[in-house]
Amino acid sequence: MTAPSFVDRPVIAVAGSGGTAVRRQALVELARYFVASAVALGVDTGLYALGLRLHLDYQLAAILGFLGGLSVAYLISVRWAFRTRSLGDARIEFAVFAGIGVLGLLLTEALLWLQIDVLHLGPLAAKLVAACGVFLFNFGARKCVLFKARPAGRSPALP
Repeated sequence: MTAPSFVDRPVIAVAGSGGTAVRRQALVELARYFVASAVALGVDTGLYALGLRLHLDYQLAAILGFLGGLSVAYLISVRWAFRTRSLGDARIEFAVFAGIGVLGLLLTEALLWLQIDVLHLGPLAAKLVAACGVFLFNFGARKCVLFKARPAGRSPALP
């Protein structure tokens, strides 16, 4: 059995296009990714709260929420937020998407430590600053690695 491919949308090549169109498309994708992230955060938080209500340990509830939010963010990203996809194998694509998410989680932890323990900021303010930075990191990394435009005529990378 082969992994699903992404033949559901045409690849739009932007190489050689005007810079304004490329910037406009990037802003549209950023806005859509923001919506995807907000929905994913809602799922993450909802599953976390559900886990706590079911008397799961908070660490397990947090993992449950993270996995649910990650899955929703991936689905919305590939179906709506981004126009192009760089990989032809959805399993590899999801693994890379998740890996970037884990790097974002590690970056969050590092930024929280820096702001709270070193700079002595309040934890909520630190979380907001970290969330903004990590959102931009996740978008940039996923855009560059998974959802970048390819020159016309070039097929997606195959496993």
